[in-house]
Formats: sequence, structure tokens, C-alpha cells
Amino acid sequence: TVTGFDVIAQIDGADVASEHVDATVAYNESYNFSVTLKPGITELGDGQGRISIRIDNITEGADEDPSDNIIEKTFMIVEHDYTRRILVEEFTTEQCPNCPRVGGYMHNALAKDAFKEDVIAVCHHAGYYTDWLTTSFDAKYLWLFNQGGSTYAPALMTDRKVYADSSPVYCPSWQQDMENDWTNRLSEPAFVSVNITADYDDKDSNKLIVKVEGSKSMPELCDNPTITVFLVEDNIAARSQAGGDGNYIHYHVNRAVNSVWGDEVTFKGDDYTYECEFALSDLWNRDNMQIVAFIANYNDEDATDCEVQNANRLYFSEIGSSAVEEIAAEDSAAEIYTLTGMKMTGNTLAPGIYIVKQGSTTKKIMVK
Repeated sequence: TVTGFDVIAQIDGADVASEHVDATVAYNESYNFSVTLKPGITELGDGQGRISIRIDNITEGADEDPSDNIIEKTFMIVEHDYTRRILVEEFTTEQCPNCPRVGGYMHNALAKDAFKEDVIAVCHHAGYYTDWLTTSFDAKYLWLFNQGGSTYAPALMTDRKVYADSSPVYCPSWQQDMENDWTNRLSEPAFVSVNITADYDDKDSNKLIVKVEGSKSMPELCDNPTITVFLVEDNIAARSQAGGDGNYIHYHVNRAVNSVWGDEVTFKGDDYTYECEFALSDLWNRDNMQIVAFIANYNDEDATDCEVQNANRLYFSEIGSSAVEEIAAEDSAAEIYTLTGMKMTGNTLAPGIYIVKQGSTTKKIMVK
């Protein structure tokens, strides 16, 4: 039995911090503890260092095998990080009687100030059979369960981080479990930014062009960074949700994706720019839609090595402008034309793309 020990940190072989732990630990007994060490390092010659944490100076008793008393890791110092927004993916279907429970957890949690801006939800309609909202690509994400084909719903992933050592997928027992998971992830720094802009094609209002760009603050972000873009729709009335009442509403429904596992991110220095296009269905309500983009690692041989590095979203209501009335009210001299050059009169226009001229300024707008 020992009654205490020191936890000592070294960087590149030099002691930088230590803390004593008072603990009575019997022979062959396990003991969990945590310490906070502040090494005070602010710069390194090449930006990288080797840190070791070791157990030493045992109080009373003796250690029969000191060879396993050390953990060593490489670390890096960066100039800055970025605001983290986390991606929460739910597996759910209308055939799942337990899904309304977890759906309710998510709906309540996402309304809280701590999460409503920085937690981005997407639902894949797969995992427990399928339903009318299941897309051709939803089932492919079941690979992330990493359980030899065994899947279930409801199930969640938070930034595709590993849960319980074997899979990024888990089922929360209650809402606080889920919120604790989100809070812990939001406290971690992000080292890449994700910024989204979008516009409609000049000649086709059903073609959406999405541009994602940003920067990284560390040399190697991950082994294989890829960028994935989803189109997500809210406020869809259920047809026959098991376990739900007759007024059940689906949120965060994944409608489209640029590429199931993302496209390669190409950095020029620390910056990247990516662009993709989507064909929009007339069955989707654009007033209820958003664009979700995220950068993640992708390892096609290991479902536990696909962690999301950072995410962001853009609501369709923030794309272009549909407020022709506001433009005309601000400047009575504003002139509105169709793409074929026909001048329009009045402030009520049919959905489509128009050209607005205000003095020497020309704008292209879309009316929904």
C-alpha cells in the first residue's frame, strides 16, 4: 500500500511542473485521479515538443515495476485557435418507437443559450429500418457504428469522436448525458475555420452554388482532411412516427450531400477554398433549410478515425436577397429587370432572379 505520489511533467527532458497526490492505494488496487499541470511553455524552436508525464516519489510502500510509470506524447504550440461549432448527427427513423424521446432531448437542448449557436444537428434516417425520408446515402453512414453490421436507433454522434473506445455512436440515457457530451466537446479548441457563402445560379434558381473557405493554425490538421456539405431541412410533418403523437415534426433532416465521405481539402499555405453545386428539389421548403459544412478526417479502414475538426452552417434565408420591397423603399429610383431585360413595375414579383439597378449600382437578387 502506498499513501501518495508525485505527478511530474517534463518537456524535452526538462522538469516543468509537478503536483502531489495524496491517495491510499492498496496492492493490486486501481485508483483514478486527475491533476492539472501548467508547464508554462509559450514557444518552441520548431513549434513541436515532446511531453512526458510520470509517477515518482512514492510515499510509503514501493513500486515493484517502475517501467510503466510514464506516458509520452508529442505536442504543438499554435498562435491561435478558432471558434468551435460541433456537429451532432442522429440516426433515426419513423419506425423507431424510442426516437421521439431522444428527438425531444435534442430539441430541448438546442433551444438553450449554451448550445443554440454552436451545436449543429443533422439527422440520418437510417439505423432502425428506413422510412420515406431516407436518402440513398443515409445507410452508408451506418459504417460509423463499427459493430459488424449491427445498428440501432436512436443513436448519436458528436463530431464523430470515439465513444466507449470502439465507435463514435452512442445512445444517451437521458438529456443530461447528451448535454455533458456537447459541453465537453465545445471546451476543446478547434484549429481550422469553416466559413460558408452561397448563391443561386444566374440562369437556374434551382441550382445552388456553395463556397466554403477558411484557414488552419497548425501545420498538420489531420491525416486526410475532407470537406462535407449537407443540405438540411426542418419542420417536416411526420407521416407515421412510431412512439410519437399525430403532430410529430421532423427536424434536421439530411436532404443532400456533396460527397458521402467528403471531398479532399486542398490547402494553399494555411488557407483553403472549396466550391460545390446542388440541384434543389421543388419538394423542399427553402424557408426551412440550411447548409451545413464540416471538415473531418476520413480513414476508410477505421471508423474511429473520422473525427470532425470543425463545422458551421448557413441558413437559406441568409442567401442573396428576396426583399425587393425593402430595396425599392430605400431608393425610389430603383429599377428592377428580368434576366431578359424586361423592366418590372410594382413591388410584387413572381419567384425568380432579377436585376436591380440603383444609380451606378447593379445587384442580382432572388425572389422566393
